[in-house]
Amino acid sequence: NFADINSNSNQDKETYITPAFGLTSEFPIVQRFSVKLEPAYLKKGTKLMEGENPMEEPTANLKSNYLELPVLFKYSFLEEITPYVLAGITMGYQLDTKLDVKFPGLEITVEMKDVTEKFEFGLSFGGGLEIPINHINLFLDCRYDIGLTNMQKSGTVIADIGGVQIPIEY
Repeated sequence: NFADINSNSNQDKETYITPAFGLTSEFPIVQRFSVKLEPAYLKKGTKLMEGENPMEEPTANLKSNYLELPVLFKYSFLEEITPYVLAGITMGYQLDTKLDVKFPGLEITVEMKDVTEKFEFGLSFGGGLEIPINHINLFLDCRYDIGLTNMQKSGTVIADIGGVQIPIEY
């Protein structure tokens, strides 16, 4: 999971890279077309600032934990090794959000649950490859998530979480 916060702030940000854990279920609708449900536990966030001189400027990391349910529509193209495309919605429930700020000689953690939204919605699209191996199928895909919910409850900064996911499933 490569998560990032998109915002109208001009503050420097870096991508937050973490593993995600979950399940996947696929339900065929008609030939080559199915629906995938993928409940997962994800970590999202970003490194918000880092000064050129770390002795003078703080570093801040915003970290969120989510339970997420993507509902994806899948279209498969061939039979044996199967390329496919995905598109759908994502719904997330925030478990917690913390802001870790590090000054030279001082570390502060601020709980952000009260100022961030509990639920988030987004769009997801991408593609992949399904490879049959013995009696199981290996799925390799890449998708891009676009956050549609402002994660901040109030204020002038509009911030949504998006990112790239590269799941490997079987």
